[in-house]
Formats: sequence, structure tokens, C-alpha cells
Amino acid sequence: MREVDLFTALRPWLAEATGIEVIEAYADGARASGAYISVNLIASERLGLAVTTVYEEGAEGVDGIKDLFQIPVLPMEWRYSINVFAPDPIDIANRILMWSQSDGAALRLWPLLIQPITGAKRLPVEVDGQFEGRAQMDIAIRGYIKRGTITDGAGNEILIGRVPVDDIIEGTITLGPDTNPDLVSGDYFKP
Repeated sequence: MREVDLFTALRPWLAEATGIEVIEAYADGARASGAYISVNLIASERLGLAVTTVYEEGAEGVDGIKDLFQIPVLPMEWRYSINVFAPDPIDIANRILMWSQSDGAALRLWPLLIQPITGAKRLPVEVDGQFEGRAQMDIAIRGYIKRGTITDGAGNEILIGRVPVDDIIEGTITLGPDTNPDLVSGDYFKP
């Protein structure tokens, strides 16, 4: 997930919550007219959760065997500063806070999760000799990113294994009961 992907997901979510225009902070172009929200990515960090791994098949070779590559999936958190420029900025910022607590709103941003970090603060700003209403708040968005295949120092993909194309196994996996969530069982068969 790239910064542009995050903003592309967050922009319509904020616009639906508030009903006003949403722009990216420091983007080229003229300042928005009327009420608007300015979104600024201020931090990005990997969370201290376990790294998940997925495996992806490479292209099939002439011998009918596919390469298997390990892809790390990292849990991440991105922090944004949200600035509302409007005559009633606290009211609009509070709509974002309320919207972030709604299950229906959460589904619109899925698979990303959003959480307010700070409440709205009134921070009027002087523009052309006049004060304008402004409120500021911080939010956190959590999600996962695939880092791509693991490579060595020379940029070569590290091969994890080889998978014969005609030996694919299908099946179901059942997680254990709540008392023992680590228990996994399954039925596997060749199609």
C-alpha cells in the first residue's frame, strides 16, 4: 500500500462523513474555496505484531514446475493530521469522530481500520488579514502491506521451493474452539 492508495481510500470516506471537499496537504494547486479538509500524512511505522507470510507461485518453467516465493506481510499504522477549514470546524471534526465509531462507516474503508488519536482542537488561522475557522485532529489508520518477494543484497529473489503443477492440494482448514485457538485441523485431497 502506497501513500497515494491510502489517500485515495481516505478521501471519499472523509467526504462522506462531512459533506465537504477533501484535499491533500501540500499538493500542487490552488487553495480550495469554501469549507474543506486538508489531510496530511505525518507518520508511518510498522506495528510490533508478528509478520505474516504468504507464498506466491512464480511462472511455470519448461519442466512443469513453478517457483514458490515467500512474501512478508507487515502490519502498519499511518498517522494523519486532519485540518478542517470552515466557519464551524469543531462541528465538522466531530462528525469525523462520530463517523469513525460507526460500523457502517468502517466497512466503507475495509480492509483498513481507522481510529481517532486526538479530539478536535480549535486552531484559527489568519489568511489575508482575517481569521478563519480551523480545527485539527489526528487519526490512525491500520492495515497490512505486502513487501514483495524477499531478495538478497544483489536484488535477486530468494527461491523458497519448487511446486509441481500437477500436485496441487485443495482442502479446508478449521480453527480450534475459543478455548484453544491455536488448534488447527483440516481435510485435504487432490482434486
